[in-house]
Amino acid sequence: MVAYSDTKGNNFIVTDTKNALNPALIAPLDGTPRYLTLADRIAAAVEDGRLAVGEQLPPVRELAWALGIGVGAVARAYRIGTSRGHLEATVGRGTFVRGVARPRYAIEALIDTAAPDNIDLRGNQAVDVGQDADIGAALARILDRHGGAPPLLGYRRREDDMDLIEILADWLREGGVPADAERLLVTSGAQAGVIACLASLARGGSGIVLATPTLHPGLIDGGRTIGVRFEAVSVDDEGPLPDAFEAAIERFRPDAAQFSATLHNPTLALMGPERRRAIAEIARRHSLPIVEDDVYGRLIRPRPESFASLMPELCWYVTSFSKCVAAGLRAGFILTPPGRTTVTLRAYQAIAHQTPWIVKALAAELVRGGEAMAIEQRVIAETAERATLTARILARHGVRTHVNASFAWLPLAEGWTAAEFVATAADAGVLVPPPAIYSVTRGIQPFTRLAIGGRCTRSSLEEGLRRLERVLAEGPHPAEFAT
Repeated sequence: MVAYSDTKGNNFIVTDTKNALNPALIAPLDGTPRYLTLADRIAAAVEDGRLAVGEQLPPVRELAWALGIGVGAVARAYRIGTSRGHLEATVGRGTFVRGVARPRYAIEALIDTAAPDNIDLRGNQAVDVGQDADIGAALARILDRHGGAPPLLGYRRREDDMDLIEILADWLREGGVPADAERLLVTSGAQAGVIACLASLARGGSGIVLATPTLHPGLIDGGRTIGVRFEAVSVDDEGPLPDAFEAAIERFRPDAAQFSATLHNPTLALMGPERRRAIAEIARRHSLPIVEDDVYGRLIRPRPESFASLMPELCWYVTSFSKCVAAGLRAGFILTPPGRTTVTLRAYQAIAHQTPWIVKALAAELVRGGEAMAIEQRVIAETAERATLTARILARHGVRTHVNASFAWLPLAEGWTAAEFVATAADAGVLVPPPAIYSVTRGIQPFTRLAIGGRCTRSSLEEGLRRLERVLAEGPHPAEFAT
């Protein structure tokens, strides 16, 4: 039994379930709305250690009584703490301290398992257009060709698979990239490829890489892992501003820049031809390498000119099958500048050792058999339908879409905090990622990115979008929780 006084001076007794209420939780709440003040208090207490990892928080009603506020305010604060990564809730056990605000690896927020009754709009990948049958047919041909015993027992050298690499170089050239098999590396996806490129360019874990204010969380995680520090360059709707890019080069003396010029994730920025040429000219003038992540390039017709074409001597070009064929293949590609293939391969081997033969063989077989091109066409058509659907349902809320993009950018109206929107969407049965996982710098306006392909059917996507539209139309309700 523990005695407390509420904020109005009333005395009462709370039955303590397991532990005395942590003093870090029960000081008066001066802020409005109080649920957000409490969520911020929990965050601060976790970060400075007053709430220990693994510590159980009090039941909602117990803490509400101790603070003299409504149970709804405490429940919402707990949900925000969960969405921020501080807390985790276990049905039947309660709410526990998980750790720091951002998970150690930000990409966890995109790939953790969703409850089956939720509509998951987090993970972004090529939409399901029946690829399984095509991939299965290609795999059957490979097994038949090798008498049912593919060469998977030993490590392989790059030169052992040059026949496969030649086919994949043809696929890149057909898509408008000036690929040369002698400069092409096959990787386990684009993310590993980008990180390997940065590792080969950064100064032994002390390098600086210029980037946009937001990046895919996997790249942020990867950069942190290899010791790279990202510095943000100011942007507009086309991406990095030339003057800001040059000023950042002169200020930071970076080792490289990492840009996604075509449908930047998460903002959908698309560099026009003049901007691309301006950025390439500045990079060339300063001898600055650019690592170009171009996983969406094949989905656009006509394909925008890549930095690999504009500045081949300084561009490390990275792409993959993940957005145009199938993410689960883990088939990615690095096209290096002339003379830089071996050093880049060594960096990649340090990260992944080697790409499995079956990945290279299956990717090449899909290209050789025509399935890759056929899948790509179906993905383009279905993605356009979903982008159009998204634009129609969320148009009045400022959603940004592109007919060739499998994701959308949704700015949040004034009054929403990012964490509150994520929690409210989850209450409506829709999972969206928190913007913090994309942030390279502070001060970014609240937003979320909606993955409109991949994990859901078109009908479930439509239902999820309509639920989000209702959430946005109702707006935040701070008064309800400021009791």
